[in-house]
Amino acid sequence: MKCIRQVVDDRAFEKKYNIEWYLGNGDIQTTSAIMISIENGYIFFRYPSGGIFMVKDEAIRSLECLE
Repeated sequence: MKCIRQVVDDRAFEKKYNIEWYLGNGDIQTTSAIMISIENGYIFFRYPSGGIFMVKDEAIRSLECLE
């Protein structure tokens, strides 16, 4: 099942999210980070410690805003 996501405005950015995504082998990975951008089919996140994380939109299993 394909999920369609839309960002109506910039209020979704700079907030902390719980992210679950599928790895290539079907396993599920999870993390929490701050969403900073959506570009070219990828969602970009920033960790509070300073690292950057990106995941392909179609690999997202769930995305929950924690704020």
